[in-house]
Amino acid sequence: MIFFIAWYWSSLPEEIPTHFSISGAPDGWGGKSTLLVLPAIGLVIYIGLTILSRYPHVYNYLWHITPQNAKMQYENSRQMIILLKTEIVWLFAYIVWQTIQTALGKAKGLGAEFLPIFLILIFGTVGFHLFKAYQAR
Repeated sequence: MIFFIAWYWSSLPEEIPTHFSISGAPDGWGGKSTLLVLPAIGLVIYIGLTILSRYPHVYNYLWHITPQNAKMQYENSRQMIILLKTEIVWLFAYIVWQTIQTALGKAKGLGAEFLPIFLILIFGTVGFHLFKAYQAR
């Protein structure tokens, strides 16, 4: 994300999209320095989820953790957090890229398919790992 911003910074207009509607079209505008917020938030989420993934025994689980299922439940939860972390970082990278492309007039926003794809990806990941946790109970 930082690379994209640094590469295009000098060619960005002073006003860029800062918010996108549910259809993916830009509906809020602001200074180009607001683009720096996305990598900062992405970094905080990345660090937070990295730390969280190292302590699966502190999570809340839907099923009771026993000595027999603890290893499987903890590993499944760690995998889910790591996968979600990766998906979220790529989401932020895509938003930065599309914001830059929209600001330069090369795109018209995030696209109408962005929100459904993102929601399916995130909820699909959580659902898959919940199913695995159910099986391991």
